[in-house]
Amino acid sequence: DPRLFDISLGAQQGMDGDVLVLSQERGRRITLNEQGSVCISVPIKRSSRMMPEIIYEVVQGQLAGALEYVSWVLDLIDPTQRLTHVSIAASLTGGDHMAWRTQRECHAKSLSTERDRKSNENY
Repeated sequence: DPRLFDISLGAQQGMDGDVLVLSQERGRRITLNEQGSVCISVPIKRSSRMMPEIIYEVVQGQLAGALEYVSWVLDLIDPTQRLTHVSIAASLTGGDHMAWRTQRECHAKSLSTERDRKSNENY
């Protein structure tokens, strides 16, 4: 799901000096200033397993969704395309203690854990 905000939650909007700010609980935030700088902050979706882990394809999808949104915003605010330079930066905070896995690795680990649990029930 490429949505940056959760549609079930309300959003707050306001101005912080020359910066338009859209925000939502759980750390979701989008800012836009008069020079066309866009900053997006969203929490990374983690797996629902017991041990916290970050799924590579989920992060990749969220980054792609953010870039699509910024592209749309820039087309909207600068239809003549006077902005000539674009820089992209990404940062992941708070993920130091979480494992990075692909969906395939996560699925394989899930199957292995289920197999081990069933094996232990037989003893």
